[in-house]
Amino acid sequence: MELYNIENAQTLQEYYSPILIGLSIEPPKNYPITSLEIHEYEGNQFRVICRVAEYAGATIIDDVASVAERHNMISPNEVLEN
Repeated sequence: MELYNIENAQTLQEYYSPILIGLSIEPPKNYPITSLEIHEYEGNQFRVICRVAEYAGATIIDDVASVAERHNMISPNEVLEN
């Protein structure tokens, strides 16, 4: 689980939302991502998650770093460095 400050979390949410929403959270299975959200943790640390609204009665979430890696996309650290 990757944690960020609020500015970096917002940057990642803005960067990944248009390219991940609609893609599967767990390819090759088809569980389309419906949103990217920022969740707050202790000490002003934030996590960016991908969410599948509902699939078979369950909500599926995963860290944006893991989902980006599964789709062979640039990592969150690389996004923040550029």
